[in-house]
Amino acid sequence: MSTNQYFLVNKVDDQNYFIIQGPTQLPDNFGPTSGFNILEESSPELLPDLSWQQNPNLGFWKAIFDAEPDYNISQSLVPTNNLNITDKTCSVSYTLQSLSDVELTQRKNILKSQIRMVRDRYLSLTDFTQLLDVPFSSQTKAEFATFRQQLRDLPNIDDPTTIIWPSIPTSVNINLLPFPPVPSYKK
Repeated sequence: MSTNQYFLVNKVDDQNYFIIQGPTQLPDNFGPTSGFNILEESSPELLPDLSWQQNPNLGFWKAIFDAEPDYNISQSLVPTNNLNITDKTCSVSYTLQSLSDVELTQRKNILKSQIRMVRDRYLSLTDFTQLLDVPFSSQTKAEFATFRQQLRDLPNIDDPTTIIWPSIPTSVNINLLPFPPVPSYKK
């Protein structure tokens, strides 16, 4: 399977084109052609101009992506598509745009929600460590109590991109999987 992406482009006249959709991978089937995505390897020269398929104004133009700039939680990445009618390609460049206060709050709340889901799972998995009759030393119970409090405090931070998962106590052998990567606001 290819990792290349394409834009479906419509030709208005020799100098004017517009993007119908994309970027996306080639479809398995397009128009009367099944196995259309195989053309990328077997006959890529057929993709930019689909006249052979009775679609003279359509073509799949390869997407060429610039490197994404670094951005932070208060910014969004805005792609700009530029058609190159000579090469029948489309370059994708990026600019950064500041989020509104509402958008930033929404983004932070989504991340905090994802963090809470992981946190809640680890709290649930370690609930038993605080039972009175669990056969753990008072030191081990205290370590887990501290760990659990650190988990509860995680969503209270202002910038959820700065969280660091707490260390899982190792004084007893409890089969807890390592924490997943910290959720990201980047796509």
